[in-house]
Amino acid sequence: MRAAGQSPPGVGEPARPRRTNVTRRPSRPGSRHRHRRGVLSEPGVGSSNSTPSSPGRPPTLEELQGSAYQRLRDSSTVPAEFSFQSGFPRGVVGRFPTEGDSPVERATSFLEANADLYLQGDENLALEVLRVSGPDDQRVTFQQTYRGLPVYGGELVVNLDGDEVVGTVGGLLSAGVVLNVVPALAAEDAEQVAEQDRGLPAAGQLAPSALMVYDPALLDPVPSAPRLVWRVARGGNEPSILLVDAHTGEVVFRCALQEEHTDDFDIDLEDAEYTNAADTLCYDFPDSSEEIGSEEGVYDFAQGDAEAQDVWNTALQIWLFYHDTFGIHSYDDNGEPMDAYAHSNKSGTASYSSYCDLFQFTDGSITTDIFAHEFAHAVINESSDLIYANQSGALNESFADIMGARADGNWTVAEELGTFRSMSNPPAFGDPDHLSEYTSSCNPADNGCVHTNSGIQNKVAYLLGAGGTHPDTNVTVESIGMGPMASLAFAVMASLPSGAQIADARTYWVIVADVFMSDHTADGEVVIPPKPLTNGNCDPDVRVAGRGESSRKQASPTRSRSGLARTPWLLLPLPVCLPTQDSDPSGMDHSLLTLDGLDPGWGAWVVDNEGDVRAKRRGEGMFVSLLYPADGTNYFLKLFDPPDEANPSEPLYSESFTIRLDCGETDELLGPLSAPTEILIATPLPTPTPPAKPIATFLENARCRSGDGTAFPDVAFFNEGAVVPVEGRNRTSTWIRVLSPFGAGCWVFLDLVELNLPIDLLPILPSPATPTPSPTPCVTAAGRLCPTPTP
Repeated sequence: MRAAGQSPPGVGEPARPRRTNVTRRPSRPGSRHRHRRGVLSEPGVGSSNSTPSSPGRPPTLEELQGSAYQRLRDSSTVPAEFSFQSGFPRGVVGRFPTEGDSPVERATSFLEANADLYLQGDENLALEVLRVSGPDDQRVTFQQTYRGLPVYGGELVVNLDGDEVVGTVGGLLSAGVVLNVVPALAAEDAEQVAEQDRGLPAAGQLAPSALMVYDPALLDPVPSAPRLVWRVARGGNEPSILLVDAHTGEVVFRCALQEEHTDDFDIDLEDAEYTNAADTLCYDFPDSSEEIGSEEGVYDFAQGDAEAQDVWNTALQIWLFYHDTFGIHSYDDNGEPMDAYAHSNKSGTASYSSYCDLFQFTDGSITTDIFAHEFAHAVINESSDLIYANQSGALNESFADIMGARADGNWTVAEELGTFRSMSNPPAFGDPDHLSEYTSSCNPADNGCVHTNSGIQNKVAYLLGAGGTHPDTNVTVESIGMGPMASLAFAVMASLPSGAQIADARTYWVIVADVFMSDHTADGEVVIPPKPLTNGNCDPDVRVAGRGESSRKQASPTRSRSGLARTPWLLLPLPVCLPTQDSDPSGMDHSLLTLDGLDPGWGAWVVDNEGDVRAKRRGEGMFVSLLYPADGTNYFLKLFDPPDEANPSEPLYSESFTIRLDCGETDELLGPLSAPTEILIATPLPTPTPPAKPIATFLENARCRSGDGTAFPDVAFFNEGAVVPVEGRNRTSTWIRVLSPFGAGCWVFLDLVELNLPIDLLPILPSPATPTPSPTPCVTAAGRLCPTPTP
């Protein structure tokens, strides 16, 4: 153990190759427009009547900043806009000439020339190039250090357009900070503090602890209070980053690491086996038995797994959506395979785990917008890396909601599961829709209300995409369309500094709009082109490997208005596929249903006669495939399109398309669709009664156990009359698993509850391994252990 007071190895060594100390230099002479204006949030900064320094007295930081502000404002070739917070210019917008042979040199030159404006004239402060991104590398992100230690959330993004800087966004420590960088606590002491704080003594370390400088004012509009901290990355059920004051041992910041997360499609599909990433060290199973699919499709032995099919189908759809809409190849834009786990028992519905780099889904949680939402978290993790807490965390969640809205074409979140949030009307779900309503009062587990406060930017996205008037400000916004809005959001999402505040995002929307929208208009409409593909592959035909070889062609999402009958959903009986008489190692046969020419907005599900969904797909293109069991059962094709939220009484027109059904090479087809047939949907069938959601009512006070037997410990207790959701049953139908008040599943004996439906309709869940009881020690009357008998 290293003694307290000693500096750790590596302190003072720059973590990245490019480092620059930003120092003042004289401004270049030249003729500039001097009638520009500045928008300031603090009076006096940069005003023309700033008091000059007295003779013989060095100028103050405020005076130096005021002069630098005037020089930069006057150098802009367009009206400049400045936004200050506690004296620091968190947002600067304009067009400022700069010099250099590369984007990095031009960005560095700009910051050096304006060091006084950004309050960086301090030898203890330095900036290192964190990343270079964007079209033609025109976006340079700098990471700040203090005496060689990284500043948590201290980032500044410089945006260029050729030889001009068009804006900066971010926050940095200001000159004059004095800190003792020798810790009073050793790393091991900070880790013990983190263990006690989280209550997870066996959680384990996700990364070595590191010394940093933390100032809460960089992440939220609060007074500046910089301090030396240990960054501790903890695992367990709640993987988190904790910042521990290196002098006092106080936990000053907590941040969750799990967000609620070649040029061809690449996926590793796994079976979570009703565990989760946190409990299994990122699904570190002893063998590869959990693998159930790849980019070739779901493996034969798992073809009967409807959840696995949903994950695979939706993963392909979302991969293509981001590829075709934003021009990226997987979430890292470098072909990273998607690790996706079906049958997770994590709390909630779905998540992207940034520390495990995987996606996990509970049963029944696969929808287009949820998967697109989690994929966005992965994109953010690989780009801007927005800190998942407080204001930056709210932006993280909001951008994920925006991507989900673009993917499924409406302004509600997870509407197929009951609707979690509304982007058009956040207050309807108790969420703010204006920065003045930002709140810190919510569930402590929500990392500073990241889901709640996402409504602030979500409302902005809705107004840009659909148009309308904000009810609080009466400001009317003209729609630019959902597509251009989402392209704009994607550029902002991938570019912000990690500690961005909501006001920073507003500044960056303006910067990106100026750069990417000013020269891209067509017939008065805003057009934002997608990012060019990294390998130049712009072929609209994307080969998809699956059952046989097929291709999928993306079609323009133009809604038909052909005058046919209108209905929000349709239910069509499907011909029956009988199982083969041959021996099948997997014990399952399957039907492959394809729909060619289906309107991209329509969803397509295969449901059984109980109303249970056996396969589902919501496609971006006009070619849809669904795989479901060939077991002699009557199945139905359900086609639907949720009504437009803005016109809920206006269902959409139906379409004409071709349907094909393949029962397999040796299976028998019964029904009229033995050859491709074009059908015209004109009228809906009667609405079937939806199946009841399984619930259990307790007949008496009862324990709920961690497994299906009395050998398992009880983990919850229910009173007589309690009503709880049911997840499934064991193979002998003697125990059922219900949701506890804490959101986790637990098992109860069937005779202690009453179900609202036959138990045979519940899915069969795997039984946990029976715990091995510890032998009771033998103790003599003298209090000693009994001697071991000699054989």
